[in-house]
Amino acid sequence: MNLVSKLLLPLLWAQIATLSLLNQAIAAPACGSASEVCIETLDVLSIPGLRERRYTSRFELLETVSASNSHAFMVGYQSDGLRLYSRLDLPLSPAPSGYPLVALAPGWINREEAQAWDFGTAGSTVDTVREALLASDIAVLTVGYRGRGQVNDVPSDGMAYLDAWGNGSYLSPMFYAIDLLNALAGLSSLQEFDWSGWLPKSHPSPQFDLARVSLWGHSQGGDVASTALAVIGGNQGFP
Repeated sequence: MNLVSKLLLPLLWAQIATLSLLNQAIAAPACGSASEVCIETLDVLSIPGLRERRYTSRFELLETVSASNSHAFMVGYQSDGLRLYSRLDLPLSPAPSGYPLVALAPGWINREEAQAWDFGTAGSTVDTVREALLASDIAVLTVGYRGRGQVNDVPSDGMAYLDAWGNGSYLSPMFYAIDLLNALAGLSSLQEFDWSGWLPKSHPSPQFDLARVSLWGHSQGGDVASTALAVIGGNQGFP
């Protein structure tokens, strides 16, 4: 993976240090009433613990998004058995050799905004960065974490994680990193889409240059992306 933001590495070490301190100071919650979000020990969210996981997913096309500067779509994927969403933007110009792709890890939003989140439009930082990348003929996958967004009035799964961990413990980015890693593991499935009826007939079916995949993280997304990079760096089983 290439590193788009030079700020990610310092954030990584800050995140690792924060988790190490938390592991000493915070007890994992008692399991029972919320078993789906319960963890027995914070070790499972450490970098070594995350490296022991296997990451896998597959994307599917769900919905066309209105956009003036791209061919935009909502796509679905799976993470920890949860049904999650992301937004895929393709440059208007075809790329015969395959689009390079940036996985964009967005920043923090509050609980009240999460379900209706629009994947960063209307002049947001995410939208500004996405526009700049598309103008350079780079495809962009704006990754949706657990509890974020909805498609056809169906919300993504996993809001319970945000309720349980989107607090002063600051553990939610570790769960978001799991979602990002599963999304990255599923990128090859983008090559298998049947684009019939999804793109203008004049636009050839897109391919992606998966040898040129980069990460970009905004705000809390910097923590998410840097954690994912740390996991990938030591996980020989990652695709």
